[in-house]
This record gives sequence, C-alpha cells and structure tokens, in this order.
Amino acid sequence: LFLWTPPHFWSLAIANESQYAAAGVPMLPVVVGTARAARIVHANTLALVAASLLPLAFGAGWAYAAGAVIGGVHFLRKTHALARAPERGTAMAAFFASMVQLSALVGGVLIDAALR
Repeated sequence: LFLWTPPHFWSLAIANESQYAAAGVPMLPVVVGTARAARIVHANTLALVAASLLPLAFGAGWAYAAGAVIGGVHFLRKTHALARAPERGTAMAAFFASMVQLSALVGGVLIDAALR
C-alpha cells in the first residue's frame, strides 16, 4: 500500500487538477504541472509493479503471480497512456486501474492462502 498510494491518488489529482488549484491545495499536478505529474505517476507505478513481483522470489504461489502480473501490466498500460496524454480521461483510467491492480494482488494472496 505504501507504493500503491501515490500513483492512485496522484492520478485522481491529475483528473481534478483545476479543482485542487482553485482550492489552493498543493497536490502534485498543481505544484509540478500535469505532464510532469503523469510521468511521475508512471515511474511510481513501475516501482510498485517491480516490488509486487518480489514475493515470487520467496515462494508466492501461482495465484499471486497471476494477480501481480495481470494487475501490474494493466496498471502500467494505463499510466503509460496517462504519461503520453495527461488529461482527465486517461487520469481516471489510471485511477481505476490502480484499484484493479490492488484487487488482483489481494485476490491472488487470498487464493494462495486458501490453497496452502
């Protein structure tokens, strides 16, 4: 969750940047601009996906592997699209992809735990 939180909330902040700016809330896209914030979101997602694959080296099962890979690839595709076109639609797609990624990962953990 530590690595998941920034790209999740910054994607939402990119989608609502004008509202944060109007309210004077210094969210990342308000401070550095939406284009740079989108690149930061994608870089953070790369770190998140890499970290989510580490348990595979320590014996995580097939369900965890499937959740980590499928959820991670989906999230990376959406943040890559966001970095290429930092606008509300791609930001919301990345935001929802973050929830898919987390759900796939937790689902994999639960299935692996149930099968042991």
